[in-house]
Amino acid sequence: MRRGTTPTIQVSVDFDLNACKTVWFTLKQGKTEITKEKDNLVIDENGMGFSVTLLQEDTLKLKDNEYCEAQVRALTNEGKAIASNAVGIEVWKILKDGVIT
Repeated sequence: MRRGTTPTIQVSVDFDLNACKTVWFTLKQGKTEITKEKDNLVIDENGMGFSVTLLQEDTLKLKDNEYCEAQVRALTNEGKAIASNAVGIEVWKILKDGVIT
């Protein structure tokens, strides 16, 4: 993922997101944390994945040439808390910083 852009990230999980009342997708790098909730996710028809688009402001919070971790956490309609494995995503640099308007 490149800083200062609006990437769409595709995520697959091994649980049914349609059976979850709460879903969080979190990126973390050091103390920087970006979380998108279920309303910001486009869940696949089968419920086993989603896409999420980050804002320029989101990716500009991350340091370049380092990895951030990504994880999905959810709460099922029955109250069971579940989480995916955390995975690393490389953050690439840009030459000119800031939001493009």
